[in-house]
Amino acid sequence: MHPDHPHLWIWLPKPHRPLLRTTCPAILNSIRLWDKLATKCDLTSLPSPLSPVLRNKDFLPGYNARAEDGWMGTTICRLYQLFPGGIFIDQKDPIISGSSANTNPLPYFQLRAFANQRHIKEAALTPLTPFERLCQTGSYQRGLISTLYRSLTTILDWKTLRYVAAWEADLGESLEAEDWADIWESMRSVSVCTTHQEQLIKTIFRWYVTPVQMSQMSPGTPDSCWRGCGARGTYIHMWWECPTLKTFWSQIHTLAMAVLSKDIPMDPWAFLLSR
Repeated sequence: MHPDHPHLWIWLPKPHRPLLRTTCPAILNSIRLWDKLATKCDLTSLPSPLSPVLRNKDFLPGYNARAEDGWMGTTICRLYQLFPGGIFIDQKDPIISGSSANTNPLPYFQLRAFANQRHIKEAALTPLTPFERLCQTGSYQRGLISTLYRSLTTILDWKTLRYVAAWEADLGESLEAEDWADIWESMRSVSVCTTHQEQLIKTIFRWYVTPVQMSQMSPGTPDSCWRGCGARGTYIHMWWECPTLKTFWSQIHTLAMAVLSKDIPMDPWAFLLSR
C-alpha cells in the first residue's frame, strides 16, 4: 500500500481515502470487513479522531507527503493529536519547535487552517472508542482475540440474524443475546477438530439443504422427509422431530448422562446447539 499504511488508511472515511494501490486479497478482505463492521459495531466514529493528517484529501498540502515521517518530522500524525487538552497545539510546543515549523511557519499555518475546519475539529475532539483506545496504545495484553470476540458479541444484535429467528421460531422459545453468545462459544470450544467445528457451525447456520428447500428450488420435487416417515422435511424435522431419529437421540441422551453423571434435558437446545 506504499506510501499509505493500513494502520492510518483505514481510519479515513471512504471519500477521503487515497487510491488503494494493492490487489492483495488479505488486505482487500480485511478492509471490506472493516468498512462493514466499523460503525455497525461501534468500533469507531466517522470521521475518527485516529484519522491521519497526511494522505488525507481534506489536507491538500500534505497529500503527497510521506506518511511514515509524520507531520513535518514530528510525531503528530492523527487528528486527536492536534488538540492536546482541547486546544490546538501551540507553535512553541516542544514537539513543534524542534521541527521545520521553527524556520518555516507556513506548514504550521496550513495545518492550523485545516484543523480549524468544523468537521475536522469535531472529529479531533471526539472521545476515542474502547477499540480506538486499544489500537492507539500499540501494546496488547494476552488474550487479545478473546477480548475482541467478547466485545463484538456483546454489542451484536442477535435478533437481526435470520438463522437465530428461524431457530427460535422452530423451537418456540426466544433466548437472550448472552445465551446465543454462550452457544457460539460452546461450539467453538467443543472440539479442536476443525471438521467437527465446521459441522456445528453449518448446523447453527442452517446450511444443510432439506426436502422442503429442494421442493422450493425444484417445483414438483416432493417435500416429504427422506426417511420415509411421511412428514414434511423441514429443518427441525430432519434434525430432531423425525420418528426415525428418536432411537438415535435416546441412545445419545443415555450415553451423555452416563458419561457426565448428571441429568441432561432431552431438548434440541442441548443436543443440536450445545446450550
